[in-house]
Amino acid sequence: MAPDIFWGLTPWQFKICLEAHQDKVQEDRDHSAYLMWHGAMLGRAETLPPLKDYLINPIDETEPKIDEISIKARLMEYNKRVKNDDSS
Repeated sequence: MAPDIFWGLTPWQFKICLEAHQDKVQEDRDHSAYLMWHGAMLGRAETLPPLKDYLINPIDETEPKIDEISIKARLMEYNKRVKNDDSS
């Protein structure tokens, strides 16, 4: 924390900042333990489960991809609209 911010805080505000920092440190520690545990368990697994089983929002392979041709077409339409707006 920068000194000018620190000296501008009341004791109550500083206490809240310390509690928030402590919560963040605890969250980071829990996250590290989570990763270590899963690493150890997956290291013992005979077959590795698919990654999508562990993802909250897995990538949907069926989503349509935007190709270069459609991007260029959108840019051309945008340029036409901008040019028409400037000439008005």
